[in-house]
Amino acid sequence: MSENPGKQTDQRYQLLSELAHKIFISESYHDSLRLVLEWIAGQIDPEFSECRSKPADDSSWNLTVSIPPQDQNYDPPENGFSSGASTDFFKPSLDVVDEVWVADLPSTDNTVLPNKLRNSNTFTALSLQLAFSNGRYDLFRFFYSGKNSSLNKHVSLLKKLLTDLKSLLKKKHEQHLLHSSFQMYRRLFDEDINPGFIADPDGKIVNCNQAFVDLFRFKSKKAALQSNFSDRFTNYMHQVFFWEALHRGEEINNHEMPASTVDGQNVYLMLKITCRYHEEDPNELKEVIGYIQDITSRKEVEDALRKSEERYRSLIETTNDWIWEIDENFCFTYTSLKIQTILGYDINSVLGESIFQLMPDSRRKNSESRFRALAREQNEFVREEHAFKDASGNLFIFETSGIPLFNNSGIFQGYRGIAKDITERKKTEKQIARLNDELENKVIERTKMLQIANKELEAFSYSVSHDLRAPLRSIDGFSQALIEDYGHSLDDTAKNYLTRVRSAAQRMSTLIDDMIKLAKVSRTTIEKKNINLSEIVESIGRGLHENEKERDAEFVIQPGIKAIGDKNLLQVALQNLMENAWKFTSKNEETRIEFGKTQREGETHYFIKDNGAGFDMNYAGKLFTPFQRLHKEREFPGTGIGLSTVQRIVHRHLGKIFAEGEPGSGAVFYFTLNLKPGPD
Repeated sequence: MSENPGKQTDQRYQLLSELAHKIFISESYHDSLRLVLEWIAGQIDPEFSECRSKPADDSSWNLTVSIPPQDQNYDPPENGFSSGASTDFFKPSLDVVDEVWVADLPSTDNTVLPNKLRNSNTFTALSLQLAFSNGRYDLFRFFYSGKNSSLNKHVSLLKKLLTDLKSLLKKKHEQHLLHSSFQMYRRLFDEDINPGFIADPDGKIVNCNQAFVDLFRFKSKKAALQSNFSDRFTNYMHQVFFWEALHRGEEINNHEMPASTVDGQNVYLMLKITCRYHEEDPNELKEVIGYIQDITSRKEVEDALRKSEERYRSLIETTNDWIWEIDENFCFTYTSLKIQTILGYDINSVLGESIFQLMPDSRRKNSESRFRALAREQNEFVREEHAFKDASGNLFIFETSGIPLFNNSGIFQGYRGIAKDITERKKTEKQIARLNDELENKVIERTKMLQIANKELEAFSYSVSHDLRAPLRSIDGFSQALIEDYGHSLDDTAKNYLTRVRSAAQRMSTLIDDMIKLAKVSRTTIEKKNINLSEIVESIGRGLHENEKERDAEFVIQPGIKAIGDKNLLQVALQNLMENAWKFTSKNEETRIEFGKTQREGETHYFIKDNGAGFDMNYAGKLFTPFQRLHKEREFPGTGIGLSTVQRIVHRHLGKIFAEGEPGSGAVFYFTLNLKPGPD
């Protein structure tokens, strides 16, 4: 009697319920496959679970299963056989998908049988194959040796359960794929170097990666999860646009916006936002998933570039020079406003025109030849003069410089140049040249006149000095004769008068001699030689001491001091300076005179120093003026010409002279000599 169909259905659902529970509590799809195999085997033979691990024989199940390695697909070998013990893969002899089938010995390829069943006259094969949409399929095959009268009944039941069984396994497989995909997404999300976050419709952060934490400088991920993404906006309009677009169901792609970190630092972001909606209500926003690219550095570079371009543009438009660019055909591709200010051309009327069209006919040929030669060599040019005409035809001269332009492939594209209007300068240069010519002619004329005057003055000086000497000699001579011949008849007053007359005549003679020497200094031709100044000073010092041996004098002379100059003139200058020092130390018990050199302001200064009477620095300007004296004649005799002579000699050696002193503490005279060796 056949079983009640209702009872069979209850049994079926009971079996499925038990199996479904085991499948969904299993940890993985891989484990679910093994549970199904064991359940099928147990349905066919209750002893299977006890004997499956025992050595296979003719009365036992030999379970051969193809289970691809976990999370991987597996392609069966073409010959239907692979080596192994309990995991050998057997391709069914019939091409069957998604069904349970039973094969007897004649319909089964003997080559795919386990060794222990090949010689068996009776066996039953049961196969189950599941196919999935991603191309994966799992094959289960059971071989049973011996007779089993209940096999057909179980096979019938398995066929009825097949659809539900497949559904259970596929759902577990989908759950497995979903879990694997989520884990992979979670790992990629957490390890992504770009900041990412998930927020609820109110902006509260529900998840984020470490890059998000680092970008906004949160102390920890926990702190980030307690924040709201709206707090990162620095511009209210950006915030309104952001949330209104998302609530309208619009996704945000590559939206650039300013933001701030938790410590107030400004950053610039590029956002990509996708939305997820509730399954029950597709119009209700569930969460937003955002990916962020930190473009702060790029924005800073762009901002710096923009400011640089603004400065460059401002510089071009405010400079007094004309900036231009021409292509390889010498046609304008750019010109600054100065072409309108200086030459009166409208910019649009010039662009595309040849630069040579702006040049006057008289100079166009030379300038064009020069430009074409430069372009052939692709050379830059600096401060070349080129003539241009303005809109009214007036001539302008420009000092022009340019550099060649190349594209990314290194192909010559033309020139960028700058032109400075030097028209007025050229006019001034012409005027200066004309004035220089006139001045040179006047100088030549005046020089001739001066030479004539100097010769006349020289003749006059000689005549005066010669004519004055004779009367002076007569005055001095007759005064001396009166004293000698009639001295016994003269009283002391008369004798004093005659003595004073003689002294004045002698002083006048000395003064005339000094004036002649001073005049000769200016006329003497300099013969440049390398002079040992130390030897000259030493010789002068010996001579001074020889004349007054009774004086206690010390000369400190730095040896080996040399200079380029005229020996005779330098002898005169040093003689005057040494005699000056000797004279003004005459009232000291001990005389000390030094000669040496020192560096002052990077220049060699020679000096003569004494410990004599010194002078008041307030009157230092009078020292080198002829006939000017800072001491009375009766204290220190002299004509006041000596230092003037020294100054003139130093000046002829392109040097300078000055003095430092203090009353009662001596004086120092410094001088420089700057003649260079060789001819003048």
